[in-house]
Amino acid sequence: MTDAKLEEIRNFVIRVTPPGKHNFAHIERVRNNAIRFAKILGVSNLINLNVLQAACYLHDITYLKYKNNPITYFFEGHLARRALVKLLPKFEVSGKEADIIINACFRHTHSFPFGQLNRNQDIYTKLLQDSDTIDFFHPVRINNKIPTIVEYFLKYGKKNLAHYLNFPQLHDKAD
Repeated sequence: MTDAKLEEIRNFVIRVTPPGKHNFAHIERVRNNAIRFAKILGVSNLINLNVLQAACYLHDITYLKYKNNPITYFFEGHLARRALVKLLPKFEVSGKEADIIINACFRHTHSFPFGQLNRNQDIYTKLLQDSDTIDFFHPVRINNKIPTIVEYFLKYGKKNLAHYLNFPQLHDKAD
């Protein structure tokens, strides 16, 4: 994927991403995590970093069309795949690059709290999932007015983060 194509995707995402927990700041943190983690793991020279970044930019595409609610959450991967099959040809992304992006976005969900990891998937999918999971616990995303049970749930998840990552060694590398 060319730098120009990646920039087109980035500009599109900036234009259409609404405010909220899945805003562009979240997307950018996920992208930054993924690039940094690829370097830490020593794979940044073995993969197409632009494809990885495109997957990061598009991973929450579901929330452009659907409200953030439990049904959307549980079907996020399926809805993302459906949206990306239609969207990526508009950016002239096809073939192997489109397959990688669609697969990564489809499988990036449900690491925390369900432990659905992608250890047998490609590096793009694992990096996206871990980057998004780690950002789930970013202080900016956690509202101070959360109920006690949710606060406990988040503390538990953050304390046990390594169990919810494809690359457990990344658990202490979050911003």
